[in-house]
Amino acid sequence: MIRITSMDKMNEFVSSNKLALIGFVDSSKEADRVIIRVLNYLEGRVGTHISFALCDVKEAKEVAKVLALTKTPYIKLYLNGESIFEQEGSFNSFERDVYVLRVSIKEVLRSKGIWLKF
Repeated sequence: MIRITSMDKMNEFVSSNKLALIGFVDSSKEADRVIIRVLNYLEGRVGTHISFALCDVKEAKEVAKVLALTKTPYIKLYLNGESIFEQEGSFNSFERDVYVLRVSIKEVLRSKGIWLKF
């Protein structure tokens, strides 16, 4: 999983991948560490169809400020550079978070004519 440490890296990641998912986390928080595990799991399931990245807002303060992130975890999915899905917060449960993210991402992609199994 790619690490996002600046706005330049984030913009480059989003623009260079057709489907790009970024998890914005505070790795010192337990709920955010659960989301990191969830994203690692989903990345393994979806293969190369979606590119995954992680941004620790404690390390990338510029990103958090520019995006006005007030709560973590925060997840954004981009299609051809356009944000098509956002989720703020989590259930702090690996199983629930995997299920909700998987179903939500599949539904938003289907609405764009993209069918992925994962």
